[in-house]
Amino acid sequence: MGMSKSPETIYLIDDDPSSLASLSFLLQTYDYPVIPFSSAKEALKQIMTAPPALVITDFAMPEENGISLSSKILEQFPDLPVILISAFIDESIGTIAQKAGIASFIEKPVNSSHLIGTLRQLLPRE
Repeated sequence: MGMSKSPETIYLIDDDPSSLASLSFLLQTYDYPVIPFSSAKEALKQIMTAPPALVITDFAMPEENGISLSSKILEQFPDLPVILISAFIDESIGTIAQKAGIASFIEKPVNSSHLIGTLRQLLPRE
């Protein structure tokens, strides 16, 4: 039991401050411990040293898009569930996301019950 970190911690990555704030609030409302990141680079650094239970990342970000970020995460941690959120939904992104091993794909604006339902599937609680 050497792991002191919460088994449910979620890393939330979005360069849009209002989206980051509202999603953080939503997750905390459902008692998910969340650590928000506005930078893909910072998040990746943190994931490599202290992987969370799950990652939620935006697709369109200035430093790096969510799919390329997810690929880097999943290379190191193939079992880490990643949820990709995007305002630009088209089938090609969905297909690429699946190929990259992304667990789930959610459209923006995020439907809160859809997101929480997805989390309950990916992070089953005791």
